[in-house]
Amino acid sequence: MATSTNDVYSGVDAEAIIGMLSKMAVEISVASSTVCAKEAVIKSICDILSQHRATISEHRTSRALVVPYSLRHLSLYVLGLLKQVAFQSSADITLDERAFTMYQLMTQPLYYIMQMIYPSLYQIDNLTIKECIPSSNERPTSPRLHLSVDQLTSSGAFLLNCGHVFYIWVGQKCSENFLQRVLGVHSHSALPAELVSILLSENALQGAELCKSMRFTFFLQDSHKMNNFE
Repeated sequence: MATSTNDVYSGVDAEAIIGMLSKMAVEISVASSTVCAKEAVIKSICDILSQHRATISEHRTSRALVVPYSLRHLSLYVLGLLKQVAFQSSADITLDERAFTMYQLMTQPLYYIMQMIYPSLYQIDNLTIKECIPSSNERPTSPRLHLSVDQLTSSGAFLLNCGHVFYIWVGQKCSENFLQRVLGVHSHSALPAELVSILLSENALQGAELCKSMRFTFFLQDSHKMNNFE
């Protein structure tokens, strides 16, 4: 049981707050408008931070924006939430796209919602593994990168895990070995503008690079399934 306001703030779950706000925003969008929904989300965050400043005595006279450690990513998550198709007013967005995103935010487990709002970024052209055989329990490993454009390099290939969809970003100077064995092209310029599937030849299936990339992708997909039961 919390005995002070500090204890309450230190135990706050920022992801749970975002999950609640995402559903609240969808409900307001349906009942009123996306503008009202975004204003309500922003007001909620401002109320949380202003209440924290007013409650914690040592920060009452400070002009700085003081955020508890547990909520250090909350503003970033809110920005990611407001960038979702469900809350955009662009004329290029169809009603089906908007409704689908709203449905996802209302029905998906929190893990998937967070992947939509704050995706996982990995570099996949340098995966490491001791061996690559189907019966092995080992899997290719790649550390999760800080979600920033600064992490992207012209010589690498990166996978963005958005939960229900994966995106691959390929640098112009990415190795020809990776391009040929994984993506099936001989150069960066040969990549199609929209590559939605990878054709696997018999020779490609035997390649270590493709094997590592596919196993890493399957591992991410399996982790999604496991998170559904958490």
